[in-house]
Amino acid sequence: MPSTEKNNYIFDMVRVGLNDRAYYFHIYDTPLGHRWLSAFNDNLKNKLIVEKNFCFIGFADSNRNLNYLVRELNKNIEQINSFKFDPGYEKIHPFREDDFQFSSNLPIGKAIDGDDMATPGKRLKHDACNLLHRYFEELQGTAWSISKFYRQADIETKYAIRQLNNICHEIEGWVNADRKKAFEPEWMRPSQITTFLNAPRFDLHEEDYELFKVNRYDRDLGGVYLHWSQVGKTLYEVFRDEHAPVMTDALCSEINHQKYYSGEFDVEWGQTVNERDHDFKKQEMENFRKWLAENGYDWEDPKLSLGYIKLGQVDLQRTFGSNADIKQLEIKHFSEQLKDSREMRMDILSFATLNQNDLEIFKKFTSKIKLVLSDCSEVVFFGDTLLGAYELPYEDMLKAFTLASKNQNDIILNFIKNQVTPKPINLYDGINILMNDFATQQNVIMELLSEEVKKVFFGDNNTVATTDIAEARLLSFSLLGGKILDAQNKLLFFILPKTYKEVKSSIGTLVLDIDGNLYEIPNLNYLLSVNILSGLGVNTRTLTLSEIVSNSSSCKIDIAGNWMHKINGIEKRGCPFNSVAKKMLLEANHKNSRDYDTYRAVFEEIENINFSPKIQNDTDSSEIGGPALGKSPN
Repeated sequence: MPSTEKNNYIFDMVRVGLNDRAYYFHIYDTPLGHRWLSAFNDNLKNKLIVEKNFCFIGFADSNRNLNYLVRELNKNIEQINSFKFDPGYEKIHPFREDDFQFSSNLPIGKAIDGDDMATPGKRLKHDACNLLHRYFEELQGTAWSISKFYRQADIETKYAIRQLNNICHEIEGWVNADRKKAFEPEWMRPSQITTFLNAPRFDLHEEDYELFKVNRYDRDLGGVYLHWSQVGKTLYEVFRDEHAPVMTDALCSEINHQKYYSGEFDVEWGQTVNERDHDFKKQEMENFRKWLAENGYDWEDPKLSLGYIKLGQVDLQRTFGSNADIKQLEIKHFSEQLKDSREMRMDILSFATLNQNDLEIFKKFTSKIKLVLSDCSEVVFFGDTLLGAYELPYEDMLKAFTLASKNQNDIILNFIKNQVTPKPINLYDGINILMNDFATQQNVIMELLSEEVKKVFFGDNNTVATTDIAEARLLSFSLLGGKILDAQNKLLFFILPKTYKEVKSSIGTLVLDIDGNLYEIPNLNYLLSVNILSGLGVNTRTLTLSEIVSNSSSCKIDIAGNWMHKINGIEKRGCPFNSVAKKMLLEANHKNSRDYDTYRAVFEEIENINFSPKIQNDTDSSEIGGPALGKSPN
């Protein structure tokens, strides 16, 4: 049996990082505790992906509110509806916000004489959640019997099916929290769910089932609980969420008893609630036991998994730097002081200008502060931690990060690096990033990149050269999760001289895109750029030429390895490479180059490109070697 005494913990402690904060928890010294810890360590060693799309549940002030969640849900429904299942699956109709929550205009409060519908305002509508959960169960199946639909689905559709379940639970948590916030905020139940994609599951041992009886349905602040890693509803969920319904065959088929454990866990961040100290919990459990008996279930049967297995406990003192009671009093004090005050909204750029001394003051008031991002979305605080994941234009992210870096504002620095993803850009935007080495301060880019990344891409001194800042900006865009729209259909050609000896009148590397636009990119680190663009999914081709031919002139490398330029039969040293190469492509004279056979396949791809009219109408002299277009189209 687990104990809350420290000498009954496993020696190892788990550290969970949240931006610039972390919390620590102990695991109880039980056989299940040891097996769970082993499974957890295996998930980390095997680098399984943490499902960050489903982490924080029951935070009423989260930006992931009902409006956001319903929009995300409908995106995934659209993906599922677009997939051609064989046999076909029924069309899932989109949902609306009022499918899940009763209007706030209706009476809000506790049940009256046991009647929830006497105060329906802001309550959860279970029918929509049940319907959504039915779709999920039919489309995915169970852990022990995967459905035919899930087996044939592609990656995008599999993800969308999983999201039906994740978003359903997140909606349930948010609606319940939103209602509790209105009349009994002290009983909000925020929690953190930590799951891994495709985490292995293991059968619970016989002795593990007795652990359900130890804790039952009590929840402790900072309690670490075994995650429910299978499909279906528990008896407690049916009783609690559906108000003790009459058991039917259909309802019974949805009920599962926990039979697996995995290296996953849930953390309770709400106030401690237990049957011993809280009358409403005691009454709920009495009613639950009565309902179980009426339906032929035995409260003492361990195989029914009636309870939450508590795996361990967050070390609140180590995590928060003071004992839990003081922390709770502090939170309660400031909440009381600020409960009647108006919320303050502050844009992220203004907040980024706050230095460390300023932040120490603001931390006391974060419950009333909402951070407004450049797209007008709002972010709420949990203490001094910003909650949620967001998507912003990359340039807006850099502005905020630059200001935060100047002021050593770790809240914003960590928020940008860990919780914000750049919005997808088109290929033109990506090329424009490479155009300017002076658009971002060198120290800002270096701070965005990890030491490991800088060492891999920029050498042992971990320093980004001034001429490589633009490439580093594009690299940081990629590492932060940025994408290039329709990248798989994009193609870039890099046109380079085989040697730069006697190359003249060039301000950069000549680049051609699939849409017929030519660019001349200054100080381009070609190999690094190709590496980054390939990582973003863009197809690249390289032409390393030793001869270029236009109607009016030509250039080739002589026996000594120097470029020679021939105009009107007269040959002289030096070659305006980019200018002549550009004219060769526009005039389709590439077949006259001695490099044609070497790069025949690449040239054939270029032959299918319709060049931009602006380029075709340009006049540029081979004599002076005018540059190609240096700016992408709007």
